[in-house]
Amino acid sequence: MWLNMKRLIGIILFLWLTQLFAQHPAQLSLSRCIDLAIRNSYRLQADSSQIRATEFTFRSERSSYYPTIVGELSHDQLIYSPYDFRQQWAGVRLDWASGNTLLHSAEAYRALIRAREEEREVARLKLMQRVSHLYFSILQQELNLQLLTTRKQLLEEHLQVSRALWQAGTRTELDVLQTRNALERLREEIVITEMERDTQQQEFVQLLNLPPDQPINLKPYRADPDSLSKSPLLRTPGNVEQFPSLVALGFRARFHQLQQRQVNATLFPEVQFHGGFQVDRDPTAEGNYWLVGIGLQFPLFQWGKSRFQRETFRAQATSLTYQQKQMHREIRIQAANLRHRLDKLLELYQLQNNRLAINQRAFQYARANYQAGLITNLDYLAAQQALIRNQLQLGQTRLAYLKSLIDYLILTGREQVIEQLN
Repeated sequence: MWLNMKRLIGIILFLWLTQLFAQHPAQLSLSRCIDLAIRNSYRLQADSSQIRATEFTFRSERSSYYPTIVGELSHDQLIYSPYDFRQQWAGVRLDWASGNTLLHSAEAYRALIRAREEEREVARLKLMQRVSHLYFSILQQELNLQLLTTRKQLLEEHLQVSRALWQAGTRTELDVLQTRNALERLREEIVITEMERDTQQQEFVQLLNLPPDQPINLKPYRADPDSLSKSPLLRTPGNVEQFPSLVALGFRARFHQLQQRQVNATLFPEVQFHGGFQVDRDPTAEGNYWLVGIGLQFPLFQWGKSRFQRETFRAQATSLTYQQKQMHREIRIQAANLRHRLDKLLELYQLQNNRLAINQRAFQYARANYQAGLITNLDYLAAQQALIRNQLQLGQTRLAYLKSLIDYLILTGREQVIEQLN
């Protein structure tokens, strides 16, 4: 009886814990979200497979450094009018493309591997950027909803006050209608904010490959522009020279430069060794014999084909070099603009923070003065609206600062710092 009771208590406890964790999922940090997105990215998996395919292409091309060994077997039945006889041959042939070995023609694909690795890194950084933007945007939308809900409660309380004052004859019904109108507009704003948050959450859940019906619980962030601006990560200069897009273009240009070796390698002689044993049943011949030989094969005239191919690869390499220089210029401009934007957003955040204290005091005075009959209902609603707008603007500026900071850190090669922002 006691054992059955213990088993029943254990089952009840297990079901309770299961329901508890289902209702309150574990908090997801930014680092965890980025890791999930990277592990579940089909784009990154496709890029990894492409890199692996290029590695095998490199190995395949490198195998041409060594002679190709071919076995030969043949049987000939010769029919002549006086007599018939047969000939049989068994031999080995070695074909060696000397140009591939001497010029290391496969090195072009080693450069292509590096280019595709850097391109995969670009895709990883873009994914990290998108996940980070969504992470902080969802958190900011949650904070906005809390602010709007708080204002909704204040408006509902004010509606009761204005209705009581109207019924007491000290205020007109216009105050009640104005307050109801403000309350309805606020409800519309809450619906719009919820719609934006839900849209972002749906994309976020898909990127992380989470169940669509599972609620997400993101770890809140405490950092603000003031504290982040004093961090050493903004004081130390970044390095845009090693941005993966630039490096990838460099390796792409190198790939086309090295492809000229492949063209030159075809101009080198192809060495052929062969040998074997001939079984000759011709009654007029000397009989069976061994045969060993060596030969060279090389092109004599190709109508300019090799030259045209080299010029094609050279032009492609030059084009990519100029693309790299143009991208380098654009990245430097973008980094400078982001740095300037961070400074201005910090200045804007500080101004909005200073205005917040003023609006808070103004709202307190407006609430007291309205109940005392010193100001109109519109004055009270305007003071309340100014306070909530100030708080929302402050949150939007903080979000804009975080997004710009993420972009700046990625662009300057310090993406590992992003995971420490919350």
